[in-house]
Amino acid sequence: MKNKMNAKISIKNKVKGIELPKNYRALIRKACNSSLLFEGISDLAEVNVTLVNDDEIKELNSAFRGIDKSTDVLS
Repeated sequence: MKNKMNAKISIKNKVKGIELPKNYRALIRKACNSSLLFEGISDLAEVNVTLVNDDEIKELNSAFRGIDKSTDVLS
């Protein structure tokens, strides 16, 4: 039996010139829901996934972690 998730999952693609295929959005949602279930989070949750280019991820990494270089993932 599947657990019903109440997660609000927002997916944004901020990379100009690259279209995110619709099936990728479904895959991202599935990965988020699976991760929440694995961690035992069944209450209302919110997950935001934003796809950005190298310059923006470098800015975010610097602002939030004090590391002035690009990275693959920020969480």
